[in-house]
Order: sequence, then C-alpha cells, then structure tokens
Amino acid sequence: MHIFKNIYHNLFKGFLFLILCFASTASHSEIIIGVHNNNLTSINKSTLRAVFTMRLNRWENGQKITVLMLDQNSKIHREFCVQKLGVFPYQLQRILDKRVFSGKSQAPINVSNMEEMITKLLNTPGAIGYISEEFVNDIPADITTF
Repeated sequence: MHIFKNIYHNLFKGFLFLILCFASTASHSEIIIGVHNNNLTSINKSTLRAVFTMRLNRWENGQKITVLMLDQNSKIHREFCVQKLGVFPYQLQRILDKRVFSGKSQAPINVSNMEEMITKLLNTPGAIGYISEEFVNDIPADITTF
C-alpha cells in the first residue's frame, strides 16, 4: 500500500510540474532585439550572447557597442535572458560582475522601462537592447529589429 501512495504522490507532483510549466510559457511575450546600427542585417545567438556578456565591444564596422538592459528582476529581462541568450538572469549577472570587476569591460547601461530603452536606442549610435513585442509599433525606423 505504501508503494502505491508513493507512486500517486510522484505522479501528482509530475502533473503539477507540467501544469506550472505550461502556465508559465503561456504568459511569455516575444522579445525583440533592437539595434541602432544601420549596417547590421542579422545577429545570431552566439554574437548576441557575446555582446550581452560584454565580450564583444565593437560592431563589424568598428562602431562601439553600447549595451542597454532592464533591471535584473523585470519580467522582460528574465524572458530575454532565457529566450535569446539561453541563460538565467543570475547567470548573466554573475558573468557581467566578473568582467566588470576584473576591468575587462564596462557595465551595461541600465534603463528603467521600455520607453527609456527605446529613447536610448534611438539616441545612442551602436546601442543594442531588447523590447517586448507590445512596444514594437513604438520603434522608430532608425532602429533595426530582429
């Protein structure tokens, strides 16, 4: 009888886990990458990861890259890290802290909301950031999106 209790308990935990997984993926919005660089036509995941971990600091045309990020605790930042970089926010923060404290790179510029992200993308040549799909219509033509 004890074996059946454990089996049912494990099945229930597995079922609950699946429900939570599907519920959390249903609320995700697509994250759009915005770049103020007219020469860039595409960006792959490894380049994106190199840029956002501050290992790549210049575009192919030699222009300085300015990385813009939302607060580490924001929902959009979490979705960006997982969807686009394939890391959790705390992993990205650990990488950034290590690079900044070792003097290998500067910290990214933190922005407080989507409006500020779009404004800084527009006004900072070579800037890269991420935008929730809800704001895609607010992006000016000067910003290349992926």
